Amino acid sequence: MKWITASVLLFFFASCDSDRMPADVLPREKMEQVLWDLLQADELAYQEFPEDSAARRKASVKYYSQVFHVNGISEEVFNKSYNWYADHPASLNKVLDSLRNRSASPPPPATPKPRKRLKELIQ
Repeated sequence: MKWITASVLLFFFASCDSDRMPADVLPREKMEQVLWDLLQADELAYQEFPEDSAARRKASVKYYSQVFHVNGISEEVFNKSYNWYADHPASLNKVLDSLRNRSASPPPPATPKPRKRLKELIQ
């Protein structure tokens, strides 16, 4: 009976520890930003090549590489993080909900550029 109790407790503590995010997985905020940038990269590639899927794919690969570089991560770190989030649906839902909210909100208003005075333009 002691062995069964010990086994159950060991299993319980081991399963609780598996929900912890490893140090080499992107934190939620960073993952949200990277995924948002990747979605924007896909949209840009689609706008540039709406009819040519091969060219669009090539552009997407190039843009993805730039997104990883800008965010200071490697493709391997992203893939490992993505797989971890896919294995932890509660964490993934938080990321996806944030992306959905970001896409549903209107873009911030553009700040108007200061206009030059007429006298400055004439001179």
